[in-house]
Amino acid sequence: MSNLAQWFSLEGKVALVTGSARGLGWAMAQALAEAGAHIIINDINESALEKSARDLSARGLQVSTARFDVTNEKEVNDVLADVTVRTGSVDILINSAGVQNRKYFIDYDLDEIRKLMEIHYFGSANVTRAVIPGMQAKKDGRLIFVSSLSLKSMRVPMAPYAAAKGALTALMNALAMELGPWGITSNAIAPGFFITEMSRKLVEDKEFKSYIDSRIALKRWGDPKDLQAAVVFLAGPGASYYTGQVIEMNGGILTTV
Repeated sequence: MSNLAQWFSLEGKVALVTGSARGLGWAMAQALAEAGAHIIINDINESALEKSARDLSARGLQVSTARFDVTNEKEVNDVLADVTVRTGSVDILINSAGVQNRKYFIDYDLDEIRKLMEIHYFGSANVTRAVIPGMQAKKDGRLIFVSSLSLKSMRVPMAPYAAAKGALTALMNALAMELGPWGITSNAIAPGFFITEMSRKLVEDKEFKSYIDSRIALKRWGDPKDLQAAVVFLAGPGASYYTGQVIEMNGGILTTV
């Protein structure tokens, strides 16, 4: 293996991707598995989880499943304790689990706001706390958080979502400093408009899709596969001095007015 290939190799690593049975999480899980990692895919939808696991296994890739709710501390700890007996402790964590709820701020009730914060921020904090001890023991690890374009540019009304992603991104940055002495890096990827199941209603709105197309420098929405190279880089040895950073993945939408 050439030196360049080694920078992106995940052979011998164990990677956990939350919310990875579908969407962006699924694309990232596939990329890590293809780079050589034993991938632990997670979701609360058991049938989707098993289907995705069968897909990876059929391609000769290393895969385990972990069905848990990221917001449930006991469930996360119990399931990961069971899975990692077989796989080894987690070397790479991608906090991808999330939900969306688009409407004007005044139309949310407080429970809806709490749910967004609970899943995006507290859920990520919960799973991250569960894997940190194993990374500290190895003095190595990769934490990757899924942030959002909404921190810099709001194109649809979803203020509580942006606030939750802001909290998550602040956590990422703080952990970069706190965990650096153990060789653990902490970074984020901030996607813009990607075509996924979660964005289906926006894509089907022809007027809105045309509006976004016209403002993206590359004149297209992202495909989940567009995230794959970035996540393999952040997870691999080539990114060992890269921490506290946010990779913007939005096709250049911030370059237009």
